[in-house]
Amino acid sequence: MRPSTFLVAGLLLAQIAGAQSSRLLLADSAISNRVSLLPPPQQVRPLKDPALAGILSFVLAGSGQVYTGKVGKGLLIFIGTGVLVTQASACLRRDSLDSAQEPCAFPGFGFAALAVGTWLWGVFTAPGDANEYNYRTRSRNP
Repeated sequence: MRPSTFLVAGLLLAQIAGAQSSRLLLADSAISNRVSLLPPPQQVRPLKDPALAGILSFVLAGSGQVYTGKVGKGLLIFIGTGVLVTQASACLRRDSLDSAQEPCAFPGFGFAALAVGTWLWGVFTAPGDANEYNYRTRSRNP
């Protein structure tokens, strides 16, 4: 065979391959045009477990509220409980010692009761906060 025959055969193969690739490109562009007409996928936010929110608040005051997205409320419960526990222990320690220091104006047991009340408020409202979060999430993502 002559070299020109190989050249012609090569050009024919290149032409066929080019036609095939151009058909594929046209098919890809048609598919991408159809895909671009679809609405974008919605971001589905995961739901929060009310029991886990209550357990988290039981273990660490305010953490259940932070878990459900109410960071301000969670920090308020955490800091409030911490301040009240610190004040209660300081007053109870001061009242138990026979020292020349003045006793606390508010009894240490009162601060302790307020601290326990604040902590329990966080424990019992955390599941409701999780349910509220789930309701808002479901109403956004039908």
